[in-house]
Amino acid sequence: MPKESAWAGTFYIPVACFLLFNIGDYLGRFLAGLIMIPKPSKVGSWITLGLSILRFVFLPLFLFCNVDPDNRGVTSVLFESDTAYIVIMMLFSTSNGYVGSICLISGPHAGQLT
Repeated sequence: MPKESAWAGTFYIPVACFLLFNIGDYLGRFLAGLIMIPKPSKVGSWITLGLSILRFVFLPLFLFCNVDPDNRGVTSVLFESDTAYIVIMMLFSTSNGYVGSICLISGPHAGQLT
């Protein structure tokens, strides 16, 4: 996509970063209300911790995306397409909403887990 286009210059950051993150976050929170896995239990709390730690895998994925390819100092660009960034952002934001809501839903049951 040319850098001079209206999409790249004006709309890409607000839409791809902020709007899609908030849509994915809402979708994750909605799914947590429908599909509450893991259930509030001792094992469920460990699974939730594992899921939240597993989200660190998104950090290197974002570093290899096509963001400011002319000014790269730390990593090279592995994902040339902007679609890859959008898909990674949607997975990241959906997991953010889901794991965050599971933590909040399971919170009141924490005192009962022994």
